[in-house]
Amino acid sequence: VEEGSHTETSARDYTASYPFTVGKNGDSSAQYFDGHIDEFRISNSARYTGNFTVPTEPFQNDANTVLLLHMDGTDGDTVFVDDNGTY
Repeated sequence: VEEGSHTETSARDYTASYPFTVGKNGDSSAQYFDGHIDEFRISNSARYTGNFTVPTEPFQNDANTVLLLHMDGTDGDTVFVDDNGTY
């Protein structure tokens, strides 16, 4: 369940200089996220533009979902399946 949300508005200027990473800065600073990530979603539109209630259920696919990872494996699992319904 998501505990926060981030919208990257300059990803192209950034996702072109550095590889796409989850849980770590893509640059050489090597700052890692120390925790667990669940319900990772990439959308083609902003999901939260103000205060919001943290979802307690798994994300659902919709027309704006580009990538959806539920990450329901065990701790340390590195295999994730895209559940957005398009291939």
